[in-house]
Amino acid sequence: SIVITGLSRFNLYSISIAAMNSIGTGVFSQMFTFVTFDNELIDLFAKVSTTSVELSWEAISSNNSIIYTYEVAFNISSDRECSNTNMTTLTDGYISYNNTTETEVIIRELESNTCYIFGVRIYSSYSTVPGDWNILVERTEEITEKRTSDDRIGPVATAGTVIGL
Repeated sequence: SIVITGLSRFNLYSISIAAMNSIGTGVFSQMFTFVTFDNELIDLFAKVSTTSVELSWEAISSNNSIIYTYEVAFNISSDRECSNTNMTTLTDGYISYNNTTETEVIIRELESNTCYIFGVRIYSSYSTVPGDWNILVERTEEITEKRTSDDRIGPVATAGTVIGL
């Protein structure tokens, strides 16, 4: 095996392989095309309120024709201290928003004063294998006063709703 180093992240590459010996070079294999991912998205942020979380991140820029989509998932964290970033917690019975090209999602109707684990990962139009999950664990704020009708304007998604599967 061989490890190819020095590749740029979020770029499309194509390789072909051929055996070589003292007689010469063999027949090249079919071209294999792949996209390099970064282990984390760039600058993942969470804006937390009593019953909603707004996740946002920077769009991935590339000098090629790759189309990127993002998967966002969340679940209630069993960790009362909001420090558990265990992927099993995220992927066991999670709610997912697939194939969004947006770089922001608002998740509404969450329970107040509750720890949630959120994950975002990237897909490319050239690969069915996603990048790694980028994880945030956040606690929704405790309700200290009565909710106003403004808290419910423009819901994007609600807990218990599965979009795009």
